[in-house]
Amino acid sequence: MTEKSKHIKTASTRDADNTNTEFGNGKFDRISGQTKGLVDDVKEWVDLRLKLVQLDLEDRIDVIANQAILTVIVAFIGGTSGIFALFAAAFGLGQLIGNTALGFLSISGLLALITFVMHKVRPKFINNVLLSVARKGESVAEEDVKLQIESDKQALKPQLPEAKQVA
Repeated sequence: MTEKSKHIKTASTRDADNTNTEFGNGKFDRISGQTKGLVDDVKEWVDLRLKLVQLDLEDRIDVIANQAILTVIVAFIGGTSGIFALFAAAFGLGQLIGNTALGFLSISGLLALITFVMHKVRPKFINNVLLSVARKGESVAEEDVKLQIESDKQALKPQLPEAKQVA
């Protein structure tokens, strides 16, 4: 063999060796496969996490919608009951006075007086009662967020075996 053919053979053998070890069944393919698997796992985890957030959001919307519907139903039944009670009071007072119209007028005057008092007391009522209720609602929402964060931390924490204490 000539010197030139040895050099060509050596270079081609070297290229074949590099192909087998780095690009063929070697380290590069193994790393590439593991990286692709890791990327696929991360994509799947993100998709599942998004689906979990979506389901959680749907559950919260369902709870709020159910509470709103229940509030409307209770308000409607309560309002209807209140109207019937006012009619009964007006008829009863009219029976006592001897004139039904005066019974209705008396109940209307009482309602007007209550409305006037509530109008004058409203700013204090809003500041004291309604804002305290709103603050309680905020604290409940903050507790829900804190609990959600803690559960997320626990779910994301790797499950490690407990280390044994060496005495």
